[in-house]
Amino acid sequence: MDSSHSTIGELRADPYNRLQSLVTDKDLSLLAPRLGREWRSFMRSELVINQWQIDDVENDGSLTVNEKIYKLLRIWKNRRKQECTVSCLVEHLKKFECEIDTWEFLLEEQEETTADEPVKHPIPRLNISRTADDSTDSADLNSSTVSQEACCLPPESPYHLAQKGGTPGQAPKFRFVVELTDDIDIVNGCEDHLHFERGTKLDVVNQFAHSYLSRDIDGNIFHIQKDKCRKADMFCPPVLTENTWFHERVERTQLEELFEGKEVGTFLIRHASQPGNFAISVKGYSDVLHFKIDVTSTGYTVSGDHYHNFKDLISTYHGVSVYSTPDGKVFLQKPLPKE
Repeated sequence: MDSSHSTIGELRADPYNRLQSLVTDKDLSLLAPRLGREWRSFMRSELVINQWQIDDVENDGSLTVNEKIYKLLRIWKNRRKQECTVSCLVEHLKKFECEIDTWEFLLEEQEETTADEPVKHPIPRLNISRTADDSTDSADLNSSTVSQEACCLPPESPYHLAQKGGTPGQAPKFRFVVELTDDIDIVNGCEDHLHFERGTKLDVVNQFAHSYLSRDIDGNIFHIQKDKCRKADMFCPPVLTENTWFHERVERTQLEELFEGKEVGTFLIRHASQPGNFAISVKGYSDVLHFKIDVTSTGYTVSGDHYHNFKDLISTYHGVSVYSTPDGKVFLQKPLPKE
């Protein structure tokens, strides 16, 4: 360590007392590009990030190097919670012998930001596609409805990472079911804290060297270590099929008949023609309406709006209309009963 580096004791004289402040998402997004080539060693030796977590993030081809570093820093921040202070982070950086240029910005006064607060933005009405071709399931939103709050977030905030969709044709898709062999606590890609008990079944939608990308009954998507679970019976159906609203084997050509005589707002979620993605079909006043749900590694995107799980998506459009006609507004009211 360069002897010219200031000590923590000296830095506590900082007029803004930043050392005692909690680390923010903005701090991490600014730190990520400064860590240099040894960032993997820093994650392992100083922040005690597991190798399987580093491998899983590195295997995500949709992220830039800085986004991968940011995501790993977030894992550390979520684990430390109220102990995640600027002083703690600076101590780690100094112990790793990072140059002062790497971390001195952390001691500067930070402008007020809402980057760590949940993003609240208006839910715009969907323009539903009525085309006969299943490949055109869509829901286009006016670009003017984008939240100003979202535009003000750091470019590598969890909200922006979550908004990144997968490449067409490469959405995570069902492979097999696993059963947990122990109780686990998970932080998913949207920073939700989830608890699962031993014996819980999960769908696997992708696999890596040390982990599975999995999905629970509500549709939450997250990583689990392979040594925390075992494969279920090969004929075990996807856990999503336990939901009344999910119709696994229905074809779009069957929907007019299935919805005949049903109340306006009756709906189902089904597979879209593009592997791995889904679509919602809902009974309107004169016909059946459809819109596409794109699957990403952190949740579900409908025309730019991101949802952590299907439960949130359905709840949102139960209270906000998905379509408006001269006859009235259409909401997601109740699932279509399974035969």
